[in-house]
Amino acid sequence: MPVNEMVRVKVALVHAPGAAGVKAGAETATKTEPSIQLVGFDARMPEHNHGMMVKPRLTKQGDGWIVDGVKLHMPGDWEFRFDLLVAGQKSSLVFHRVI
Repeated sequence: MPVNEMVRVKVALVHAPGAAGVKAGAETATKTEPSIQLVGFDARMPEHNHGMMVKPRLTKQGDGWIVDGVKLHMPGDWEFRFDLLVAGQKSSLVFHRVI
């Protein structure tokens, strides 16, 4: 991901096999996938206690989401947070990446 450039991030949310939402019966297994919505995104630098200087916009597109307006203004350790609604329950996915 480039530093100090506005970028667009494409997000695909998929269900992992064997994760919540899979129900097994006596003779068959049926998969019931709960709805997943991306309701928020933020990128922060925990070591510096600050985030991006812009607020990104979320747009539903097909089976995924587009996050417009992501600008990582300096190199370093960034924390990416995706706020989700999974079957109506709030959840978050967080990962780190050095840019």
